[in-house]
Amino acid sequence: MLGLGLSLAKPNRVSKPFDVLDIASLVIYNEYQTWTHSGGDPASGVNAWPNHSSLSSNYNLSQSNKAFFPIEESGKLNFNNQSINGQLNYSSQIDVTDFTLIMSINLNEAVSLTNEGLIGKGLNDLVKLYRGAGNKRINLRLEGNNYDENNLSISYPTGDFVLTITRDTSGNVLFYFDTTEVGDLTSDPQYDLRINQIGSGELSNVQYDGFINEVYLFNEVISDEDRENVINFALNKL
Repeated sequence: MLGLGLSLAKPNRVSKPFDVLDIASLVIYNEYQTWTHSGGDPASGVNAWPNHSSLSSNYNLSQSNKAFFPIEESGKLNFNNQSINGQLNYSSQIDVTDFTLIMSINLNEAVSLTNEGLIGKGLNDLVKLYRGAGNKRINLRLEGNNYDENNLSISYPTGDFVLTITRDTSGNVLFYFDTTEVGDLTSDPQYDLRINQIGSGELSNVQYDGFINEVYLFNEVISDEDRENVINFALNKL
């Protein structure tokens, strides 16, 4: 069973009609359970996960090496490096300066977590959870430069939750667990976030332990209302 720490109380669910596709700045939407299995066999692992059909196919995910296929377990996508080493790669790289990144995840806190490479590009651009094994630390590594939040207001949640990272045009970075703001960066990153993968199974020492259920990327900081609606929209699926 994943998670040994304190759980976050889940926020209220979306109470009015909401369509994430109505937000014009949405560029990536890897939707829950739209991945496909190699050869159509769930036991063989997941080798593709398309971007939503109304968005660019440049951001479809795939993996040609079966050694790095994530595995569907109980309807969720497991990248756990203890046995799977999952990684999926985007067809094209995307570079973003100001953005809202929202990911539905579940960390495997039953193992020793450290420098969990969630999303990015190789070793030089990564969102790293449990930076240096700290359960209140998160790191943005951008073009080889490290930017750390070393004292999040709460520890990483257990079970399913939504991680959100925003960066505005002035370089201000905020972190959220579900709808709760939990930290920021005291220094403004000077580089873009470059993304061409989720999970880091092909890399050394940063393999991600846990599940990734959905990915949303907007090329701006969306409004507070839209952000909370997307988070609740994602949580409603789990």
